[in-house]
Amino acid sequence: PAVETLGSVTVLASDKTGTLTPGVLTLRRVWTPEGECEVTGSAYGVAGEVIGSDAARGAAVRLLRDASLCNDASLLPRPGADRWDVVGDPFDVALLVAAAKARVDDLSGWTRLEETPFDSDLGYARTVHVDPEGRRVEVVKGAPERVLELLPPGAGVEVTQAEATRMARAGHRVLAVAEDRAWVGLVGVT
Repeated sequence: PAVETLGSVTVLASDKTGTLTPGVLTLRRVWTPEGECEVTGSAYGVAGEVIGSDAARGAAVRLLRDASLCNDASLLPRPGADRWDVVGDPFDVALLVAAAKARVDDLSGWTRLEETPFDSDLGYARTVHVDPEGRRVEVVKGAPERVLELLPPGAGVEVTQAEATRMARAGHRVLAVAEDRAWVGLVGVT
């Protein structure tokens, strides 16, 4: 039966990421209720910035800080070089590079208390931290529809779903971020 089934196949698609393409992701857009920002520069490049209105940029910095907290990748400085050496999942690396471009660089005062690693069945990762002022902070990042399910009703779900769809149609892989069961925003990665 398996051979007969294979004989009826007319198109076979294969994901060759990492073989034909380098497996490098670049964060290009940050969307929050305060507005949208563009992230400039190359994938692992040190140069670049987050461009947007003051309100949108402030919200983007918060989102990128949260995404950095809920993250196990590392950026390693290469003295005199114009790019980072990186370790970790390409999506997490893209988040850290964007955070560095937004000048989110010192999270040493934050202590991680709990972690739920990304699980494809859950569709998100979760961490709990204590911030430098001693406040407990929960961060969730993952598929927009899964993160939105965790938020209370009326948290801007319709607008957020529409924006996630718009970003996906523009060719971005979309990730949502929430803090303490409150909506923070979306990122678009290519």
